[in-house]
Amino acid sequence: MKQTLSAVFLFIGILTFAQSEEALKKDAKLMYQASYNLNFETVLDYTYPKIFDIASREQLSQILQNSFQNEQFKIRLVFPEVTLKYGKIKEIDGKKVVLITYVSAMRMTFEQKFYGNEAQEMLMGLKQSLPEKKVSYEPNTNSFFIEGTDAMIAISDNHTNKTWKFITYDKVQRPMLVQMLGENLLKELGL
Repeated sequence: MKQTLSAVFLFIGILTFAQSEEALKKDAKLMYQASYNLNFETVLDYTYPKIFDIASREQLSQILQNSFQNEQFKIRLVFPEVTLKYGKIKEIDGKKVVLITYVSAMRMTFEQKFYGNEAQEMLMGLKQSLPEKKVSYEPNTNSFFIEGTDAMIAISDNHTNKTWKFITYDKVQRPMLVQMLGENLLKELGL
């Protein structure tokens, strides 16, 4: 009887983990597709909700819209699909978390043509602010092509009703992530 109960609990644990991993992969793909399609409302639906303690959903929606298209430039993701690489699902501080990495590329197209050394200066500025990325200037389209590895953290906890939600990892935003997730969680993920 004990062996049967142990087998049942093991099977339920494996099934729950498999369902959780399947949901993670499905939701991560939908999150990226929403980003690619500039569907910011869906992006915010998949965003870890504690971020709304820092800025409202409306504010974040406006920030996203203004970041991707404004009077000076527009940004578009280049790859309609990317290969998402999943770390192990870890239980840290009462949360299930996973680090997801992927290679992405974006094109930042400026409305006004650059004159003189402006494009070169902008290129140098982008390279300095994005040292882990490859950045190049495309004069025919007045664009900068930016490519490199990006990361997001998938989180399932009480704040997400045990569903998977995501937050982009960026070293520049690390203090905000420490505030939301805690230093220990980031260290355990190797960030």
